[in-house]
Amino acid sequence: MYARAQEVLNVAAASADLPAPTPYDLDEHHALATRIASEAITLLRNEDDALPLSSGTSVALIGDLADTLRYQGAGSSQVNPTRLEAPRELLEAGESPPEAWS
Repeated sequence: MYARAQEVLNVAAASADLPAPTPYDLDEHHALATRIASEAITLLRNEDDALPLSSGTSVALIGDLADTLRYQGAGSSQVNPTRLEAPRELLEAGESPPEAWS
C-alpha cells in the first residue's frame, strides 16, 4: 500500500514540477510517532515525588492492556499503525521507557 501512495506522490510532484518526495521510512516514522506519543503524555499528579522511578524498581502491569494494545479510529480518523509495541514487550526486552514517562 505504501508503494502505491509513493507512486501517487511521485506523479503529483512531477506534474507540479516539484522535486520527488523522499521515500517513506517506516523506522523513522515509528521513532517520530513514539516521540510524539511520549511528549503528549500528561502527568496529573506526582505526589511525594514518586516519579521518576529509580532504575531497577519493580512495577506491576495489570490487565490485558499490558499485552493487547487498543487504539481507535474510523472514517477519516482510521488508524493503521505500522508497528505496535506493548508495554510488557518493551519492559521484558529491557528497553527503557521514553524519557517523558518519568
